[in-house]
Amino acid sequence: MEPWKLTAAGHDELERWWARPVDREQRGRDELIVKLALAVDSPGVDVARLIQRQRSAMQQLLHDVTRARRAVLPEELAARLVLENHIFATEAELRWLDAVEGEVARARATPSVVRDVPAITQPSVSGHPK
Repeated sequence: MEPWKLTAAGHDELERWWARPVDREQRGRDELIVKLALAVDSPGVDVARLIQRQRSAMQQLLHDVTRARRAVLPEELAARLVLENHIFATEAELRWLDAVEGEVARARATPSVVRDVPAITQPSVSGHPK
């Protein structure tokens, strides 16, 4: 059995792939963003608790990935790069959760804006609405 070989067309596609930046907008739906967006407008959901649970899970993940990163040998560059990406992404999510928590606290402290209330028309001098 012969090992696989890259065809000329495959080589060309690979070259285009190497040259093309990764489009982060096509990563798909992020369940955490959807969950928090729905939670802030859903009565009875303890958003602060939801954030704290997520933060705890991310802190544990950060601990685990950092420990794994320390165990990687210096010559294992690919493994280091993958683990460092996980570390940076997890740290960013933790910072984002802090920001979300602050936004939620500020929104809760601000009087609610009433939505979908029709504008009040002022009566004209004749007593008919303008």
